[in-house]
Amino acid sequence: MTIQVQFWDLVMLLLAFLAFVGGMLKLFFAQHERGDRERYKSQESARAENQTRWNSLFDEFDKQLADHGQRIARMEATTEKSPTHEDLAALHRRIDAVAGAINGLQGEFKGASHTLQLIHTYLMNGGKT
Repeated sequence: MTIQVQFWDLVMLLLAFLAFVGGMLKLFFAQHERGDRERYKSQESARAENQTRWNSLFDEFDKQLADHGQRIARMEATTEKSPTHEDLAALHRRIDAVAGAINGLQGEFKGASHTLQLIHTYLMNGGKT
């Protein structure tokens, strides 16, 4: 059995095969490009979403930072008005002086109470000691 193929038939067959391979490569690259395009779009939307999220976080951070600045300013103003160590020491000396005076009065009241108790006993006994 002999197969005879003329030269131009072989050339046409080879050209058809090359056209088929070329078409398949073109289809492959078109699908690959479409996949790349979709991947790029999804990455771009994810990047935009992340950028929006970061911008909102930074805005919130700026608001909190401004609030902290105001709080620190209020604390500094309050601290400037608070008593110093010298003020507290003077107050402590005055409290010590009042406590000493109260102790003195307590001693005097004990003496007066004792005297009143003696007078009461004397009166209850009819003037007899």
